[in-house]
Amino acid sequence: MDIEPKKWDDNPKHVEAAERAYQAIQSSIPLSSASQWNVLEIGCGTGLLSMRLSPRVKNILGVDPSSQMISAFNKKKEQYSNIDGVEVLLEREDQLPQDQRRFDFVASHLVFHHIPNMYGTIHLSHTLLHPGGHIAISDFQKTTHSELFHPKDKMEGVERHGINVEEMEDLLHKAGFVDVSVKLDKETEEGMMSFPFLLCTGRKA
Repeated sequence: MDIEPKKWDDNPKHVEAAERAYQAIQSSIPLSSASQWNVLEIGCGTGLLSMRLSPRVKNILGVDPSSQMISAFNKKKEQYSNIDGVEVLLEREDQLPQDQRRFDFVASHLVFHHIPNMYGTIHLSHTLLHPGGHIAISDFQKTTHSELFHPKDKMEGVERHGINVEEMEDLLHKAGFVDVSVKLDKETEEGMMSFPFLLCTGRKA
């Protein structure tokens, strides 16, 4: 899936979704003590989430398999000097720069419905975290209506129509995370977004 970055950034729904994800993360992850955190964003896209996290943390490494998205992400370094993007479909630790393989926080937004092996990515995230580190995954909740976001003519690169609570809880626990929480974003409970999303969080013991 390669979308023109400017069209992505100019889409109000994408901007709104990134803002809602950031607000949900802020209410669930201790960002107040994150000034020295090194962060990994998996599937960073153009950086709509990373640019919101940037003022709160030390460094952010964004990874994405799309060269166009990474190019757009790295252009934001002019304004957000603590972010850096790498073009890679992340499946192994050794794909990351040697000095950037341990993190305090791993985030991923609207990416997991594209990932064939969700457990593999969650397990890798656990490996890459320092003890006490956090993970936050936000993505569409799988419902009878969620396929409207990716209709049949837009299914290339889409593995599933969203994620569900029970499966994500199981995968996070199986990967070794504790303090696992999978919940519907508060704003979507109140019907303010067209496509409700789940926030999945956990901590490495």
